Amino acid sequence: MAANYTNSELMRMREQAIIRAREMQRRAAIKDNAKNTQSASVTSHTSEAQKNSTNVPDKSVEHHGEDNRRIEGNTLFEKYPNPKAVIVVHLYGTPAKLQEIMEICREHQVPLIEDAAESLSSTYKGKHTGTFGKIGIYSFNGNKIITTSGGGMLVSEDEEITKKATFLATQARDAARYYQHSQIGYNYRMSNITAGIGRGQLLHLEEHKALKKAIYQQYKEAFADVEEIVMNPLNPDGDANCWLSCMTISGDSDV
Repeated sequence: MAANYTNSELMRMREQAIIRAREMQRRAAIKDNAKNTQSASVTSHTSEAQKNSTNVPDKSVEHHGEDNRRIEGNTLFEKYPNPKAVIVVHLYGTPAKLQEIMEICREHQVPLIEDAAESLSSTYKGKHTGTFGKIGIYSFNGNKIITTSGGGMLVSEDEEITKKATFLATQARDAARYYQHSQIGYNYRMSNITAGIGRGQLLHLEEHKALKKAIYQQYKEAFADVEEIVMNPLNPDGDANCWLSCMTISGDSDV
């Protein structure tokens, strides 16, 4: 999307956003001053008991970081105690927090499946996404970082899984001299022509990744001074392909 805008247009958008943000800050300051003026006539006293209570830490909020994530993961397993698998999505091409997720999966002995449809070429701690779980999948849809015009790819180190997937994707035809199908199959085969397109695009994967990262950085710099706009966060332990640059706009913003 960023390729549709020139640098001058982006700068103009940035200036307009800054002007709107400053106007919002000005209005907020007027409201705060009005509240402070109203509350200045009221004198409040804090009891000794209240003062002492502020020194007692709230045990319910002492969990941070790793412990908090583990609690959230275990809570999900309490809600769904017998899942067949856990599917993690590397959304917008940003690697998920795989170390924490894999630890929870190992603890509960549940296999991990990676939806790396959007994260081809993204890495987590130096290893490509899609290669951590029992199964990984990639998409070659027309809007992805490389394309075969459609289709995708399944990867696994378990040969039985890849054989089964290939069997189902090629109409589930039994090993017989005649046409026999004892299971429901699908025609998901990729033709040689579309595969050739994909192999040609694969040569330019890192080039596409560099362009996507440049687009993300351009947006981030353009809106750096606008508090109401926050770009989608990137995992510091990974190298995202920035397939899609997203932003969050605060609900009370006029932008």
